[in-house]
Amino acid sequence: MKVLTVIGVLLLCYLLLMFINYINEKTYKKYKFKCIEMDFFIVYAVITGIAYYGNSWYLKELAIDGDILNGILLMIFAAVLFIFILVLNIKRTTFFVGIGITLLQTIIYVPLAVVSFFVLLLALAFFSQTKPVYVINK
Repeated sequence: MKVLTVIGVLLLCYLLLMFINYINEKTYKKYKFKCIEMDFFIVYAVITGIAYYGNSWYLKELAIDGDILNGILLMIFAAVLFIFILVLNIKRTTFFVGIGITLLQTIIYVPLAVVSFFVLLLALAFFSQTKPVYVINK
C-alpha cells in the first residue's frame, strides 16, 4: 500500500507540474507574464508565515487577556501583501483572469509553503550534523 501511495503522490506532483507549465504557457502567450514563478512563491511563503504567526500570537494573547494588537497587525500586513498581489495580477491581465490567477496561486502556493517550511527544517537539521550529547558526570 505504501508503494501505491508513493506512486500516487509522484503522479500527482507530475500532473501538477504539467498543469503549471500549461498555465504559464497560456498566460505568457496572451499576457506576456508567467503567473506561477518563484518570485510569487516567496511572497506567498512570507504571507503564509506572517498570517500563521499573527493568528497564533492573537489567539495566545486573547487567551491570557493580553495585547492582541500585535497579532492583528501581522494579519493585516499579510492581507495587504495578498491584496498587493491581487492588484498586480489584475494589472497584468484582465479583472476576472487576475482574480482567477490569484486564486490558483493561493491554492498552489500556500500548501507548498507549509510543506517547504518543514522540508527546510529537516534539511537544516540534517546539514547541521548535530550529534547526541552524553552527560558523563552524573
